[in-house]
Amino acid sequence: MALIRLLEDRDPKVTASLKEGLEETLMLHRLGVHKLLRDRLRTTDIIESING
Repeated sequence: MALIRLLEDRDPKVTASLKEGLEETLMLHRLGVHKLLRDRLRTTDIIESING
């Protein structure tokens, strides 16, 4: 959250992107999802997911 606050005035688009994915990213860690699966779920880009 400190990083988001730091970037808020500098780049609103970056800030919005960080906020959007933050909860989902933290939830994967909280649930103890295996790293391999976390890496697959991390992206919404279908081509990147397949190549991963």
